[in-house]
Amino acid sequence: MRILLLTQYFRPEKGAAQVRLWELSKGLRKEGHDLTVVTAFPNHPEGIIPPEYRGKFFLQEEMEGIKVLRTWIYPVRRGRFWLRLLNYFSFVFSSLYGIVRSGPQDLIIVESPPLFIGFTAILASWLKRAPYIFNVADLWPESAVQLGLVTNKRLIAMCEWLEKLFYRKAKKLSAQSQGIVEGIKNKGIPARDILWLPNGVDTELFQPREKDRELEASLGLEGKFIILYAGTMGYAHGLEVALEAAAMLEKEEDIFFLLVGDGSQRPELEKIAQEKNLKNVRFIDFQPLEVIPRYFSLSSINLS
Repeated sequence: MRILLLTQYFRPEKGAAQVRLWELSKGLRKEGHDLTVVTAFPNHPEGIIPPEYRGKFFLQEEMEGIKVLRTWIYPVRRGRFWLRLLNYFSFVFSSLYGIVRSGPQDLIIVESPPLFIGFTAILASWLKRAPYIFNVADLWPESAVQLGLVTNKRLIAMCEWLEKLFYRKAKKLSAQSQGIVEGIKNKGIPARDILWLPNGVDTELFQPREKDRELEASLGLEGKFIILYAGTMGYAHGLEVALEAAAMLEKEEDIFFLLVGDGSQRPELEKIAQEKNLKNVRFIDFQPLEVIPRYFSLSSINLS
């Protein structure tokens, strides 16, 4: 089957969605499907497009036998909501060129958020005469409203109307959690049209192992009871609570909080840690996926 994967986020970016979509892509290719990925130039979460992708509108490359078509995007690291909208809609429009260049397709898989990629999905479905599956990794705008990121009632109503439109136009919907499945049902979508596709794990890479003494020594954390968070540091992850716990446990000299990753909230989290003078907290940049098990080997408690 000829399958088109439409996503704003993809490898070599680091993050949960990027890992999941890369593994999905490899799996589909392994099963014999002809897969094409239409995605943006790498920019997330740093908001910086790497030098090798700059100055271009379109680029075709191959990643382990998978054809990847990349189009321009307005990069945003952090900022006001309207800047995020520029980021989202720049790919909504530019990705249409990638769709046109992708050739005939039998099925389209669409990754959301961002919600507005649904516009591209509908047009792609019409252009290719192919149905689309709309994967909902997070309920939007519901999650943004709950976090206080979107407060304008007219904008919320418009986004909720678009959400229902994109859902109804899809052949099927998929979701990563039962909570999201229930949220989609609440939008009036029949259960028969929703697939629960939980995140998977590479059990060959992630398995119990001895503590990585070399990494422990390089971090200067020998003998510490390590509480680890590894992943995206966004508004929804509530890592301020971890810093509050670190402040309460500051006198326990053997307890240490290790926060590995990046995201929109990391500067704010680092500011809080600095203001509280938390010497039992350290931030580490995103690490390659194959390195993360080394950090897990050091931890006594993992946060998620």
